[in-house]
Amino acid sequence: PFVRTSLLNMYSSCGDLSSALRVFDESVSKDLPAWNSVVNAYAKAGLINHARKLFDEMPERNVISWSCLINGYVMCGKYKEALDLFREMQLPKPNEVFVSPNKFTMSTVLSACGRLGALEQGKWVHSYIDKYGVEIDIVLGTALIDMYAKCGSLERAKRVFDALGSKRDVKAYSAMICCLAMYGLTD
Repeated sequence: PFVRTSLLNMYSSCGDLSSALRVFDESVSKDLPAWNSVVNAYAKAGLINHARKLFDEMPERNVISWSCLINGYVMCGKYKEALDLFREMQLPKPNEVFVSPNKFTMSTVLSACGRLGALEQGKWVHSYIDKYGVEIDIVLGTALIDMYAKCGSLERAKRVFDALGSKRDVKAYSAMICCLAMYGLTD
């Protein structure tokens, strides 16, 4: 299984979807990492409807499965669909274990919120992060700054930036500078 998943990931990374599909289709037993790799390959290739179809056929899903498809929607500019899928992820499903979103899922959802100007949804995601004690690292912090800036909440972006404290890096400073520039505060 490890070799197969490695091959799937390699073909996906190289953009060789047909080889990835051949390896997947020829597999006798398809484990969760193999399914995830192919969903991700379809998404990376911009074939989001194929990714969704395969996702719906998966016998089980984990946070990687959900994150791959949510990210695929964002990469294809289908931000509303990304948020809809995130909402679907939160709903209880019969015969499935609840899957908690991880930092990657959250940062991708925040990106979709920013692109749509969906401040209330972004604030809900931020409160979810706080409620469940998810550490706001530099990636998540930068995603929050970017989302708040794009949604017109300069003050909230500044609060997140300040809260990052010593964790701030070039990405955080760049996000905050872009935020300030968006509002014409270039001095």
